[in-house]
Parts: sequence; C-alpha cells; structure tokens
Amino acid sequence: MAHLHDFLPENCFISHSYKDSEARALLIKQLPPHVKPFVFPPIVVRPNKLVSTELIKAILDQDGMIYLEGGHSARSFWVAFERDYALRAGKVVISFDPQDKEFRLAAAKAMDLPLYASYAVQDKGQVQDLLAFMRKERYFQIIDYTMQHAHTPAAKQVRESIVERMSRGGYIIVFWTKAAAESKHVNFQIQFGMEYSQYYTEGVSTDNFGRVLFALLDATPLPEAWRRKQKESPHSLVQPIQLYGDHERPHTHRLDDLIVSLYWLIYRNTHGDTELD
Repeated sequence: MAHLHDFLPENCFISHSYKDSEARALLIKQLPPHVKPFVFPPIVVRPNKLVSTELIKAILDQDGMIYLEGGHSARSFWVAFERDYALRAGKVVISFDPQDKEFRLAAAKAMDLPLYASYAVQDKGQVQDLLAFMRKERYFQIIDYTMQHAHTPAAKQVRESIVERMSRGGYIIVFWTKAAAESKHVNFQIQFGMEYSQYYTEGVSTDNFGRVLFALLDATPLPEAWRRKQKESPHSLVQPIQLYGDHERPHTHRLDDLIVSLYWLIYRNTHGDTELD
C-alpha cells in the first residue's frame, strides 16, 4: 500500500522552529530516498529587520514544503509565514507529526490578509505597479479600494472600509509621497485609522502606531505626530518601510520587506505574540 511520503516532491523546504531540532532530525530521517530536504539558515532578527527576499526565493525554488506540527513550531511566526507563502505559491504543502511519524496533506488555509491601500491620486500609476507586483509576483492578496470604485469614495465609505479591514486584524498601507502629504483624502484616512485602531480594536495588539503602516515612495518627512511617536517608541514593530531607491538593494527586496512586515503584524493581531525562530 502506497503512503503519502512516497509521493513527496523531490525538493522540499523544511519549515520548523530551530528549538525543535530533534523533531526536525526525525522528520528528515523519515523522508524517502528521492526527497532532498532544504533547511534555511536560522533567522536571528525580527521580520522588520530581515532581508526577506532570500527566504522567499528559497521557498519558491523548492517543489514543496514539509512543516513540523506541534512543539515550538506550532507557535513560530516563521513556520506560519513559510507555510502560508508556499500555499499561496501553489506548492505541495505537507505536515509531519513527530508523535506518530506521519506525513499528511496540509489542512491549513492561507492567512486572511485584510489591507486598505491609501495613496494620492497623483501617485496612482506608481502605486498600481507596486500592487500588481505584490499580487502577481508575490501572491499577496491586497484590496485596493480605488480598483473597486470609479470615483473617490465618500468619507462614510472610507470609514466603513477601514473598520471592516481592521476588525479582521488588518492595516492601512499608506504609500507616502509629497502628494500624499498634501492630500486631504490621505490624511483623513490616516487620522481615522489611528483613531479607530486606538479606541475600537479591543483586546487586539495595535502598538503605539495603531494599524497604519507607511510605505515610503520618496524622502518626504512623515507627519509631525508620527515623528514624535517614533521618538517615543524607537523599538516599535510598526516601522516605515522605505521603497524608494537607496542604491544598496534591488527594488524587489524592499517590497519583500514590506510584505513580510505585513504578514508579521497581521499574524500578531490575530494569533497573539509568537516565537521568532
């Protein structure tokens, strides 16, 4: 009788917490001869500090993924991210239970990633290109309000849309430029997003910055109130992501940093604090 492990892909990414090293060794020992396991080096920094493109590339380069069930792996953000990303990329995703030494098809579904994109009308072309990359090349599900409505939405519609996304653990992504800083529409969304996340997301982590994440498209200074918050909370998890050129890393690397930061923040909101190894 054939077993699931006989049909495992040839190249498999092994997703696990490094605290579960014994269970990982057991998993690898149970693999059939045709499977070549790939183990990513330990990640020792927070998601908002990781050069994340190498991790994403490693997941995409493998034919499938096997993740550990139970133990520290069940509480690891990185296992959750790697599994979710593999599912979105259409990879074969298998779980391994070290208790009964069984491989199973993953029952997990892709994460809910409710996001609200905020940007100035003048920046629409540039932002749409960024969102297209996030959707098509990184399998990221992001809702762009302007894609669903031909005209600028009224204040009531904006509030309802933001509330709906934040109630599911989501964020406003503000694509920040000089035009955005001068836009009453963008500043209204930021203000409402801050007020809502501070007073109405009961029992859910919001950090000192609420549920608003800035993606910087140029060197325009952040709002004064935001700069004050940065000084008050220099180690906050919700840090702006620089997307414009810094002559050090490719543009796609910076977009991947934004994607992983969003995964982490939303995962914390919906699952609580997690382990980061």
